[in-house]
Amino acid sequence: MTNDEVLMTKECRMPNDQNQPDRVSIRHSGFVIDSSFVIRHSSFQRPRSGSRQTSDERLAQRGFTLLELMLVLAILGLVYGLVFFRLDHVLTRYRLRGAARDVLATMQLARSQAVSQQQPFRVVFDMDDQAFWLTREGGAPAAKRPLPEGVRIARVTVAGRPRSSGKASVEYTPLGGARSAQVNMASDDGRTILIKVDPLNAYAHVE
Repeated sequence: MTNDEVLMTKECRMPNDQNQPDRVSIRHSGFVIDSSFVIRHSSFQRPRSGSRQTSDERLAQRGFTLLELMLVLAILGLVYGLVFFRLDHVLTRYRLRGAARDVLATMQLARSQAVSQQQPFRVVFDMDDQAFWLTREGGAPAAKRPLPEGVRIARVTVAGRPRSSGKASVEYTPLGGARSAQVNMASDDGRTILIKVDPLNAYAHVE
């Protein structure tokens, strides 16, 4: 062996002997490093899977501050307001279109009934009660059909005479004829629909 001699001995303690240290002796060129240390098994245990908390877990455990809750509530309120406004706007538009289809169908029915029964039929519009109905000349008054909420009959013009209040009627003869007429319908949001009766053939249509 040369002068540079390294001697290393290691005495490992037994698992049941907790007082027995591990000893290491190193001899190098005339000096000796002697170190005794104890290795605890728990220090070399690998961390269990999932033992470290992620930032999301720490955030979830921390909870919410009052400012964060107020901000979330404000955003939810804004979204709810926008959705409600848009939904109400869409519903009003569909109510107006649906009411116009009902009026148009009633006017077409009045013409066909007048021809088939050879009796005059009328469609009456009540702008005070916002309703309309179909009636036969000399017959019993029919039940009123009210307009949906947010929809109204703004004006009825028959033979060039407009009316915006009271009652007005469009009459169909047994020959299927009628005088020129216009029914202006409107919604609360400013939308309008115009129903016209052509005096040449007495057919009603939407413009």
